[in-house]
Amino acid sequence: MNKSCRTFLYLLLLLFCPGLSAQEVNTVSSPDGKLQLTITLTKEGQMNYAFQADNREFIRQSPLGYALDAGGTLPAAGWILKETTVRNSVRSVWKPVWGKREAVPDQYNEMILHLSGPGSVVLRVTARAYNDGVAFSYDFPSVPGAGLNASAELTQ
Repeated sequence: MNKSCRTFLYLLLLLFCPGLSAQEVNTVSSPDGKLQLTITLTKEGQMNYAFQADNREFIRQSPLGYALDAGGTLPAAGWILKETTVRNSVRSVWKPVWGKREAVPDQYNEMILHLSGPGSVVLRVTARAYNDGVAFSYDFPSVPGAGLNASAELTQ
């Protein structure tokens, strides 16, 4: 398929599937490049992740976030991605107090997503890709008012 035909098909997809173009896509890869974690934020505020290893999809788009006691979810409609910070090539070693190994390598690539929601609520999602797995965590650096109480985690 030549380049102009691919471009035309892509434009048709964008025209007839508007949800495909209305999302922020962010990806972090392992240091050896074999693992890839992708996090997307749709225009509606739904955050999803996907995981690939050796260019094979292992986890399709799956939700991330929390259900709140007061109703609703985090993130939700009205949330925006303010900034993506990528810190590549973290290479360090830590020494366990006990165990078989004297030193354990700590090598990963990291991506931090800074999201902002209604009422000045801020959510920071940190995603790391190691050579043997991926991880992500949530952090609420500032919660105005009485705070937020999660009733369930929506991550699947």
